[in-house]
Amino acid sequence: MKFLALIQSEFLKEARLWDQLTLEEQKGYLSRHPKSKRKITAQPPLKSPGGLAIHDPHRGHAFKILKSLRHTLGVEGRPEWKKYLTFRSGGSNKFHYFAIFPKDKGYVAANAFGRIGYDPKVSVIGETNSKDQAMAMAEKKLNKKEKKGYKITAL
Repeated sequence: MKFLALIQSEFLKEARLWDQLTLEEQKGYLSRHPKSKRKITAQPPLKSPGGLAIHDPHRGHAFKILKSLRHTLGVEGRPEWKKYLTFRSGGSNKFHYFAIFPKDKGYVAANAFGRIGYDPKVSVIGETNSKDQAMAMAEKKLNKKEKKGYKITAL
């Protein structure tokens, strides 16, 4: 009886949320239960016309971007100012991450950009002794991106 109860509980967990399962979870269930009458109903992951996967913005990607910025700029710690922008339309799935880091006795404004979910490219906007000047440089570039359709995204 314990075995039957275990099978029934697993079936109820899987069956009641079938349409909410991902494609991989549905395939996994069907491989474990080959005589099931269920069919795959999940949508395959979205792909752009170029064949690249379309990922949603998430914190894990933001941490990867910060790690890349720190490594490229040779700085430690948290940024004193940061903004994350995304542009998602059709096959486009791009981001820009602006940040200001303290470096030596000044500040460095930097920008990481690329496709969401993939490795970022990093560019230095400028270095200055004043935090206000560094912020002005970063915001100038940020405003240009907003005019092109990028939206500030909270993570």
